[in-house]
Amino acid sequence: MSEGAEWTYSVEMDKGMKRTIKVAADQKAPVEDTEGWILTSELGESLAAWQGRSLVFVRLAGTEYTPPITLLDLKLDSDEDIKWSGEVAWAGKTLTAEGLLTQKSEKIQTSVGRIQTLRSNLQLTFEDGNRLGLITWFARGRGIVRQQQRISASPTAPLDAASPMPSISYISGP
Repeated sequence: MSEGAEWTYSVEMDKGMKRTIKVAADQKAPVEDTEGWILTSELGESLAAWQGRSLVFVRLAGTEYTPPITLLDLKLDSDEDIKWSGEVAWAGKTLTAEGLLTQKSEKIQTSVGRIQTLRSNLQLTFEDGNRLGLITWFARGRGIVRQQQRISASPTAPLDAASPMPSISYISGP
């Protein structure tokens, strides 16, 4: 990431509503003992950093994670996973949560053609039983090229059956 870097995404909200947004690396900011970046868009502010070969977020689209949550780990083998436990704060409330990150290599079709990605699947389970799935596709040299969020209010319903909440797709950027 570098100051002034900008990415353009197509965002599809529920009920088929689509719009285009820009995400910009606005300024440097500390993330634990690492230098990170404040990323801004109309969907909210994020605070991210590379810690070694891991991309971590303190804040992702306005939601705070304590400790920072790993969204991508370049040294993780496909048969390994990362566990996370902490607090998630949004809309004036804070809940404890447990998380599990898994990854695999996957080719996907994007606006710039078919590309090789690393697909990360972050599953969070909150103390109230609600669950959140955040599936993110990363392409080397481009960053996030697709992301889907799924929410389930039932501890037993699979997240795949839950309605997708916003979905973003890469249009252009570094």
